[in-house]
Amino acid sequence: FSPLLKNLFFFNLPIFIWTCLCSNILILISFPILNILITLLFLDRNFNFHFFTAFYGGQQILYLNLIWAWGHPEVYILVLPSFGIFTEILSSLCKKTIFAYKSLIYATISITILSFIVWLHHFFTMGSGCSTNIFFSITTMIIAIPTGVKVFNWLYTILYSKKKKTPLFLWFISFIIIFSIGGFSGVILSIPNLDFIFHNSMFLIAHFHSVIIGGVLFGYLAGLQYWFPIIFNKKNFKLLSYVNISFWFFGVILTFFPFYILGYLGMSRRSITYYNLYWYKLLLISFFGSFIILISIIIQLINL
Repeated sequence: FSPLLKNLFFFNLPIFIWTCLCSNILILISFPILNILITLLFLDRNFNFHFFTAFYGGQQILYLNLIWAWGHPEVYILVLPSFGIFTEILSSLCKKTIFAYKSLIYATISITILSFIVWLHHFFTMGSGCSTNIFFSITTMIIAIPTGVKVFNWLYTILYSKKKKTPLFLWFISFIIIFSIGGFSGVILSIPNLDFIFHNSMFLIAHFHSVIIGGVLFGYLAGLQYWFPIIFNKKNFKLLSYVNISFWFFGVILTFFPFYILGYLGMSRRSITYYNLYWYKLLLISFFGSFIILISIIIQLINL
């Protein structure tokens, strides 16, 4: 038993295990908030408790606080395992231990803790007050630091290594590009003055999809391509894998990046119509990009 126990120390665990552990901690803490919110809504709608009805003394902003106190940790519940997947894949491709292993663990723990004190940036525009907005603006900027540490460690790992240029490596490059742009736009939105301009615009839609598709979905698809052949003893078609990731990358770029420009030009989200004919060209590009994503999904299924 003693040699086995020595290897079970926390700092010998794979990063993927750490990210899944922190993700599960987030689930255990954040989902009770959602359960409380659902209970309050049920009582409001069926028994006239009026927790959220302003006319009867309730507070609608209480609903916003509860939904986002759960909703923002939920983003990290999704993205942390993706970080772990890319770390394992990168270590395998480069044939070396990931650079600064412990700093990745500390960064993961930091993200887990900070994710509980940034939720109010989702409603800077709701009038919480200057001091409150400043506090949550600062915490939102701070959470970019451990995320940046992860990106730096990944890039430094591949800098002086004999990396294999495989489809998995392209998944990683695509993830870094799209997720980093989503992260930069998130820092822009963390500034209350700018958030007042962009919050109800297509800029926010572009930011969200850059993070969720680039950061979460790309990680899960890369993990599927990495572990699926190992589990089922089946090889993927290499050429088809290259085509698949290329379609995913350009599909996401064409679909969601025009939204950054549309948001800057003033197009609001939740629009059923629009008046500016210049927007039509950008929306048409986005429309064709969505078809490229559809093709990439079909290729992904064929290549399993």
